[in-house]
Amino acid sequence: DVGGPVELSSTGGNVFVTTLTRSTEATIDAANAVTLGTANFGGALRATGNTLTAGSIDNGGLFSTSLTARTGAMGLAAVNAGALDISAVGGPLTYSSLQVQGTVGVSARSAAGGNIVSAAGGLTLGLTDTSTLGSVRALNALTATLGGDVSYDEFASGGVLSITGGALTGNRGSAGLGRLSGDDGVAVRATSIIAGPVSSLRGSVSLIATGPITVGALSAAHDIGLDSGGILTLDTLTAGDDVRVLGVGDVTLGLVTTTTGGTDNEGDGHNIEISGGALSLAGANSAGNARFSSTGLIQIVSPITIQGDLVARGSAVTLANVTAGGGLSLTSFGGNLSTGNLNGGSVTTNSGGSSLLGDVLATNGDINLKSATGLTTGSISAPRGSALLSNESGPLVTGAIAVSSDFTLNSGSDLD
Repeated sequence: DVGGPVELSSTGGNVFVTTLTRSTEATIDAANAVTLGTANFGGALRATGNTLTAGSIDNGGLFSTSLTARTGAMGLAAVNAGALDISAVGGPLTYSSLQVQGTVGVSARSAAGGNIVSAAGGLTLGLTDTSTLGSVRALNALTATLGGDVSYDEFASGGVLSITGGALTGNRGSAGLGRLSGDDGVAVRATSIIAGPVSSLRGSVSLIATGPITVGALSAAHDIGLDSGGILTLDTLTAGDDVRVLGVGDVTLGLVTTTTGGTDNEGDGHNIEISGGALSLAGANSAGNARFSSTGLIQIVSPITIQGDLVARGSAVTLANVTAGGGLSLTSFGGNLSTGNLNGGSVTTNSGGSSLLGDVLATNGDINLKSATGLTTGSISAPRGSALLSNESGPLVTGAIAVSSDFTLNSGSDLD
């Protein structure tokens, strides 16, 4: 209980402090262990030892606190500081909560504890081994370098959120929902990603994993990009510019939407581009073009609205009603093609199996429908173009036909 600065040093042993109060500044340096009961005072604190254990540390969130465990473990209760620097690279870090007004820097072999918060600054987190975290939040940029697998409640930044690491697993049932948010952007690169909602208020979202990605609703002011070496399982995706999803395995998505609200940095429109194994979507609305590429089945169960061109290519294709302002091209290279009504500037389909189509309308071009083992359509309308229907074998069945120029039927079997 000293009114001025306090300096405690042990060149050959430990330093034990039961209670630290009133001091304007405290420095503790031990050759071995530092044990601090409570430090609730109005000043800066620097404590260094081979190991470090402390109860409550509270300087009113006004002064800096620097804590170092050179070679061993660090165990903390709640910390409330103006700025915080923690180094425990030789041992595990355990803590109750770290509440900081300014800049936070935490570097440890591993960490297990509650929330880490920078209320008015940035936050840097470096962990080399498997860790368990609560909510990690910063008003400004938040950068996490995670050498091991990490489970967490939330990562949230008022600036850019940047995470690299091993398996990243969000606790979606927690109060933080397993959320990933960065107001100016989200960039995550990991071996696998499980997260709740992912959002960027003013920036873009990029999620890259060598393994699977499973996340909740995604939203970004500009682009959304996902790249997975495994399967992707996603909720809705809404972007002000582009949505690009690349998966080696199967891709399952909710409704995918692009708008004109974001910046088109690429200068190619506000597009949707999705590729992978089997593709399953709840629906798609694009302010630009859309391309779906699959080594398996493409299935989109709700209506699709594309302002530009639409291209879908898979071993089999099953779509609801489709409306495209530009060209509409559908290819099933190994199996059947099944759709609702098709409405495009021009319409082209090519099926390696049979085709079962609704009404087909080309508003500003031609209709070209090809099928290997049967072609059945509703009405055919090309008010400014021609129509070609070709079927190698099996029945060819159409509804009413209206074209402005040529109409051609090629059938290896019956015509109805």
